[in-house]
Amino acid sequence: SQLSYSLMRIAKPHQDDLVNKIQIQIEKNCTETLSIDYLSELHNVSQRTLIRRFNNALGMPPNTYLQSVRIERARKMLEESDFNIDTVMNKIGYEDSSSFRRLFKKKTGLTPTEYRNRFSRRL
Repeated sequence: SQLSYSLMRIAKPHQDDLVNKIQIQIEKNCTETLSIDYLSELHNVSQRTLIRRFNNALGMPPNTYLQSVRIERARKMLEESDFNIDTVMNKIGYEDSSSFRRLFKKKTGLTPTEYRNRFSRRL
């Protein structure tokens, strides 16, 4: 899959080891509930420190990064699979259809259906 290459578009390069560890965790577990509270506790830093370090390293807070990773996964599924929109939404960790569709359109400029119609690689 080209997912790792597309994730590079989301974040700029940086040297913060803590942020790198959390990015890897988010990318591997993006379908799970990953709150700032959970991540900061797991990595033994305050929420404020975690948010500050993400903003410094990536120019965005951890929640925005998580959303971006999920939307990137959704984009790949819409391009490469036959899953319906609700299945894609559930597979990437969203339960609310309207919030997923709204976020997808905000990030891509297209609804999930419009995106699939334009970029599908299925035969």
